[in-house]
Amino acid sequence: MADWLQVPGLGPKKISLIWKTLNITALADLETAAKNGQLRDLPGMGAKSETAILEGIASLARRSGRIPLGRAYPLAQEIIKTLKKVKGVVEAESAGSLRRMRSTVGDLDILVASTNSAAVMEAFTNLPGVSRVLGKGETKSSIEFTDGVRAQVWVHAPEKFGTALQYATGSKDHNVQLRQIALGKRSVTIRSIR
Repeated sequence: MADWLQVPGLGPKKISLIWKTLNITALADLETAAKNGQLRDLPGMGAKSETAILEGIASLARRSGRIPLGRAYPLAQEIIKTLKKVKGVVEAESAGSLRRMRSTVGDLDILVASTNSAAVMEAFTNLPGVSRVLGKGETKSSIEFTDGVRAQVWVHAPEKFGTALQYATGSKDHNVQLRQIALGKRSVTIRSIR
C-alpha cells in the first residue's frame, strides 16, 4: 500500500481508514472501490475525494517512470522534426540521457538554437498528444503527453548552442570533471602570461 502515497490526496490516515474499513490492499481494488462509489461514505471523504483519487491513479498509470530508448528516441525525433520547421530555428537536438543513448530515459530533453524563443515554446506546448503543460517560459518549457511521457525544451541563442548542448548532454560527474580540467587550464594560462 506504500504506492498509494503517490496518489494526490491520499495520506497515511486515509490509507489506513480505507484499509481498515474496506479491507483493500491493492491499488487496483482501490480504483474499483472509487469507481463504485464506496469511498464517498467514509469519514472525511466525499464525491470530490473519490474523483481526486481516480484522477491521481490515472496520472500514476500514465507516468510509468523511465522510458525505454526504443520508445523515447522516435518520439524525440518527431518533436525535433516539428521544432526544426519553426521560423527562427537554426538547430534542434536531443540532450541528456537520450543523447547518451542510455537504455532508459526519465524525460525527453530537447535543446533548440533559435532567434525566436516564443514561437518555439508555442509549437512545443501545442504538440499533438500533449495532455498538460507543466511549465512554459521564455527559455524552458515542460510538457506531459497523454501516455505520461514528459519532455522539456530549452531555447538558446545560436552562438551558445554548442556549449549548452555539451553541458546538457554530459552527466553530472562528467560536467564536474570537465569544469576541473577547464579551471586547471585557466590557471596554467594565467601563470604563463605572467
